[in-house]
Amino acid sequence: MHKGGASAALGRFGDDRVGALLKVLESSDATRQATAAQQLGTLGASAAVPKLLTLLGAPENSVKAAAIDALSEIGDNAAIPHLRALLKTAPPEQTGNLYWRQDDEVRSRAVNALAKLGGVSVIPDLWRETLAGDRDAKSALIQMGDTAIPSLVDVLVKGDAGAQKVAAELISEIKAGGKRA
Repeated sequence: MHKGGASAALGRFGDDRVGALLKVLESSDATRQATAAQQLGTLGASAAVPKLLTLLGAPENSVKAAAIDALSEIGDNAAIPHLRALLKTAPPEQTGNLYWRQDDEVRSRAVNALAKLGGVSVIPDLWRETLAGDRDAKSALIQMGDTAIPSLVDVLVKGDAGAQKVAAELISEIKAGGKRA
């Protein structure tokens, strides 16, 4: 088989594999769903994004965590509003937020996926969570490095004393390479 034929065969195999994994996402078995989500993420299967987004509302945290990781690996910005919803801290009766009260692992993965996918656009979300005491959000801001500094400097200029203190600490940690200054 010549090189073009091998590539075409591999492409068909990949499409078949993605199709089969998409069907597994519809399974009622959480372990199978989580495994399929992980594999779709590894494949970078953008066709899986709509189904992965629906898994963010799954009752099992392992399925939600796998869907978050897969969305992060695929890199589709369509996931950003859904990941933001996972961070909301108000009760659903106040916000209509179906994702309220996630376990720590799900929140942590959502924060890290947001930082990876959203860049500057998610800094306000990460900042809000940092002020609420979320260590993962604080770490994500630090890992964003120089990208986060203009927003933090803005807090130094416009924020209240408590926010200014936190912003100054974050800038110091960023400049120290993520280590406490």
